[in-house]
Amino acid sequence: MAIPLPPAEGRRTEGGMRAMAARWTVCLPRYCIYAYACPVRPPRRATLPARQCLRFAPEGQRPAPGLSPYALALLERLRGATAPSAPGG
Repeated sequence: MAIPLPPAEGRRTEGGMRAMAARWTVCLPRYCIYAYACPVRPPRRATLPARQCLRFAPEGQRPAPGLSPYALALLERLRGATAPSAPGG
């Protein structure tokens, strides 16, 4: 016979955190629309608690979304490719 477990919200994980607080997410700062305002912003891909990610923050606590660093680099490349050539060349 199975032993009944307490409700999920009452259970704790190994580190003592509640099960809901132990959610993790993959941070890709190069593609994130909140990278410019991120207090954590790792230099490359990283796994961090969802609580630290601005994507999961309540609507009122998030900054206005902006272009990701990847999108900005792409725009720079496109602007350079379509720039008019120098006169006399």
